[in-house]
Amino acid sequence: MKTALVTGGQGFLGHALTKELRARGYQVFTFDTQYGDPQFHRYGSIVDFESILYAVKDVDIVFHLAALLGTTELLNMNQKSSVNFFL
Repeated sequence: MKTALVTGGQGFLGHALTKELRARGYQVFTFDTQYGDPQFHRYGSIVDFESILYAVKDVDIVFHLAALLGTTELLNMNQKSSVNFFL
């Protein structure tokens, strides 16, 4: 089973994408500064490198939908993680 992380997963688009990915058989974690389901949510900020490293642990693909700055940090984390794709 592929594992996906959706940044901004508690937002409108992130929630819709999470629902669709789960329907397609993905194990999905959301990553956001808002709290979500503790079983499937990784709390943190996309501007905090340590929380990004925690969030991408054992993740195959990242869907970056968060609205704050942080794209550079997420791209840089790819060098220290197992993420295969970044969309």
